[in-house]
Amino acid sequence: MKVQVFQLFFKSDGAGALIPTDGELYALAVKYAAENMSTKVDYLDYKNTWVACEVDGDGTPTRALGILCMQLRPDFPICRFTDNAAVAKLVQRANDYLHDNGARGQFALIHIAQDDPQRCPNYLEWMKAFELEPAERWAIRVR
Repeated sequence: MKVQVFQLFFKSDGAGALIPTDGELYALAVKYAAENMSTKVDYLDYKNTWVACEVDGDGTPTRALGILCMQLRPDFPICRFTDNAAVAKLVQRANDYLHDNGARGQFALIHIAQDDPQRCPNYLEWMKAFELEPAERWAIRVR
């Protein structure tokens, strides 16, 4: 079995909607997600989507074996404050900046060390106030 990775691309349909440039590859990706994921995937939500496929002798994708979707997210690896007014001002400033740059409604990542003995005071209260959600992420070093 030979496996090859393909990228999903979309184009305008002329009426303002986006459609896949390769309908067969898109159908394989949709089928794979429906069979192997508990949530529906909208591939338009991602900057890039790659589909690993089994290919036939001509290199035509015949079956999807995996998908990898990428989003670019703002990431705040340092978030430290010792005053509640400071965190309110910092978060509002960052929110305004992201809003002005087209990120309204999107998510940003904020690093909060789980085992730092000098964690920010009242961090639990401000996490609740700003409705932070667990991100279920792991870091990987790009090689």
